Amino acid sequence: MDFGFEVVLGVEGGLGGRWELECSHADVDMLEAIVRSIVDGRVREVRAPGRSCVTVSLGDGRDVRETGGVAPTGCLPMPFWKRWGHRIDYQPYRS
Repeated sequence: MDFGFEVVLGVEGGLGGRWELECSHADVDMLEAIVRSIVDGRVREVRAPGRSCVTVSLGDGRDVRETGGVAPTGCLPMPFWKRWGHRIDYQPYRS
């Protein structure tokens, strides 16, 4: 979504993977790098009750991640949920 002063990028259907970026050159470059990585299938997600963490591996080797949750379950402490949660490795959109 483009709000004129910021761009919001949502990745996958989980709760994580939501980036709010400004309309600066650096953030537009980041947006492009994230989208290219999604198309190439470099996206992992870990889900647990009420929460999700999406990791996108960029072409330069960096990982960017965003975590999201929903109340009330996502507000309850769940130690080490990123270790034991359900892992999903997404496939590329192109072969």
